[in-house]
Amino acid sequence: MADGTICRAHQKAAGARKDLGPQAIGRSRGGLTTKTVVLTDALSKMFDFVSLPGQAHELKAVEALIEGVSFEAFIAVKAYDADWLVDKLLVLNPEMKVVIPSRPSRKTRRDYDVEMNKTRRLVANFIAKAKEKRGTATRFGKTDSSYASRWYFVGMLEA
Repeated sequence: MADGTICRAHQKAAGARKDLGPQAIGRSRGGLTTKTVVLTDALSKMFDFVSLPGQAHELKAVEALIEGVSFEAFIAVKAYDADWLVDKLLVLNPEMKVVIPSRPSRKTRRDYDVEMNKTRRLVANFIAKAKEKRGTATRFGKTDSSYASRWYFVGMLEA
């Protein structure tokens, strides 16, 4: 299952050294933010995650998350309704169940398993529990590695 969340970045989190590269802090309506896209297994245990600047779309992170991972089913929200993603998932495993509801603007709707889609709440519950921790709800670290350590720590706590 995959889902994403936005985390506010503290004003002091910006300004890391330039030689460290981009630090996934972006500007959106809410100010400085970081978007974290989480991949969990069927038991809502964190498998992997990717951090993006807050203004970036979650689909940019999915390709890196699914690289080299085998699935029996991929469950996600409407934001992940992209033909290239479904095609890529089916190339990885032709028998895979892709459970992504169609966006309202899609002309031809794709069928999906409604009952299996209800289990998507597990990834949302994981993210909600992760954001109970102050360090993941608000980004305080200047570097991606320090912010990533918080997500790894939460992933271990919830395991």
